[in-house]
Amino acid sequence: MKNMLRTSMLALSLLACALPPATTAQTAAPAAGGSFRFTTGDGLLKVLEFDARADERGATSGRMSLSGQTWASDPSLDGDGAPRLGDAPTDFYLKADFDCLAASVNRAVMGGVIKEASHRGYAGQRVLLVVEDNEADPRTHDRVTWILYDASASAWVPKDAERPDDNGATLKWIARDAERSDDVGVPYPKESKVVGCQNYPLSSHTFVYTRYADGDIRVRP
Repeated sequence: MKNMLRTSMLALSLLACALPPATTAQTAAPAAGGSFRFTTGDGLLKVLEFDARADERGATSGRMSLSGQTWASDPSLDGDGAPRLGDAPTDFYLKADFDCLAASVNRAVMGGVIKEASHRGYAGQRVLLVVEDNEADPRTHDRVTWILYDASASAWVPKDAERPDDNGATLKWIARDAERSDDVGVPYPKESKVVGCQNYPLSSHTFVYTRYADGDIRVRP
């Protein structure tokens, strides 16, 4: 009996050695990050630092920081909320938390809400940061661009100022043709669309012109 037990244990050991190791690694989720120093057409230095990654469920986490100098004034100080050129360069910064990420080949777009900014008019707006990783081509430096969207413009809810219980603007219904039984209807009001990472193709973005660029941008699709 002992000999049979030893023989069985030896056979199991040999079988375990013959089997390939278990594969636990999974396909990596998209990620992008880096630090980038550059000057644009105004000749003023700007510094970008960012990091974004998606998990296995597709949820995105990360943040960005853009700082430097600009000729633009604080848009919140102007009557129409539009930035204007100042008399001298001023320091600026903005910080945003990402909630979406899309990457393809060597490009990535990240989107989120600006949480803090030296120009108060930018706080609360959405920002899309688009980057290009050109590590494979040493003759071309990495590239960036960013777009700001006023998220508050689509968040306004109409209410009757004289009726605190007015909920008409929050009601939802489906509009159908009563004479057509096959009409599936259209839901109203239509949901407002927040500008995200899938609204525009990555190839549609135009990168800012840079006189000087230095740093490293990394994209993992």
